[in-house]
Amino acid sequence: MVSVMTTGTAIQRNPHVEVGFSPTIALISVVRAFVSDFYARVLSSDVREMVSMATHELLENAVKYGDAVRAAPQIHFAMSANSKLIEITVVNGSTKSEQIEELERHVHEITGAQDRAAAYFGRLRELASHPDQSGKLGIYRIVFEGEFDLDVAFADQVVTVRAKRVVE
Repeated sequence: MVSVMTTGTAIQRNPHVEVGFSPTIALISVVRAFVSDFYARVLSSDVREMVSMATHELLENAVKYGDAVRAAPQIHFAMSANSKLIEITVVNGSTKSEQIEELERHVHEITGAQDRAAAYFGRLRELASHPDQSGKLGIYRIVFEGEFDLDVAFADQVVTVRAKRVVE
């Protein structure tokens, strides 16, 4: 086990964790508590808060919008880090290609924006004026607040969302 950080470095010893779990809302808090405790032991506080937020948003989306399919019967979560990059990957099944297209559109909108703050606040205004719309605000939070880049892949009913953040 890695000890709690006491140095000024953002990351301790290239941590890596992987967890697989059934797509149920009740398990999000359990997995979140586990990864938060893990992050507390290996990441500095400034980085930890952003990584925890991104992890929570990605896992919540996987449970909320995902389906158990043959190729992905569980949600698979992985986080790895080194002195230059933090990467979070969430893989889950989905039979709803139209929802994945919407996810891809939102990811492209926020990651491709020259002004990510404007894209984030634009999404907030859009949701405020159309309360009947589904949020997808977590994707914008990950990119704007967490300073992550996101990419989405969808093939054979399996969605892979990867969040990457450069460590400075």
